[in-house]
Amino acid sequence: MPDISLDGVFQKLNHLLLEATKARTPFTILQLATVDGAGAPKVRGVVVRQVEDGKLSFITDLRSPKAKEISEQALVALSAYDADKSVQLRIEGSALINADEMRRKEFWDNLRAHTHHLFNSSISPGAELPQPQDTPTMGIQAHSPGSGELYEHFGLVDVTVGRFDWLDLSSYPHQRCQFTRNHDSWKAIWVAP
Repeated sequence: MPDISLDGVFQKLNHLLLEATKARTPFTILQLATVDGAGAPKVRGVVVRQVEDGKLSFITDLRSPKAKEISEQALVALSAYDADKSVQLRIEGSALINADEMRRKEFWDNLRAHTHHLFNSSISPGAELPQPQDTPTMGIQAHSPGSGELYEHFGLVDVTVGRFDWLDLSSYPHQRCQFTRNHDSWKAIWVAP
């Protein structure tokens, strides 16, 4: 196994997350863990849309259980695994549904039309359907005069990362390290795999 420094790992994981926002990679879809009102864990995939200064952003339907769970308990965890590289990345942080209307609108305007259509259902995500093809839509075209209704359901979630946990299983011995936020810097340590 080639020698790698903690700084090298940190640069690599940030590069891989940034690349995941530009093209489909194993880190594009992160598994997000939240806790519901009854204390039960909930996990689902989210598409990482932006990575900047120790913050990850993804979008959600504001009517979804996920949005409610984040509003009630901001602490979340995310994970991804790259099977080709045998690397696991775990992330802990604090999520917030972004209330900055300028940033939210700019984000919305830069999404593709097919992504806008994800918000075109007249019912909330998770609502029961008789058949999968019975999903009722509002019949609104993206970028049309009525597309404001789609935007009302659009949520931008920012996760301020508190810790990255990197596990490289590509050779023996495995290597694992953690990067914990300490105000404006990161404390880096090697830990047992």
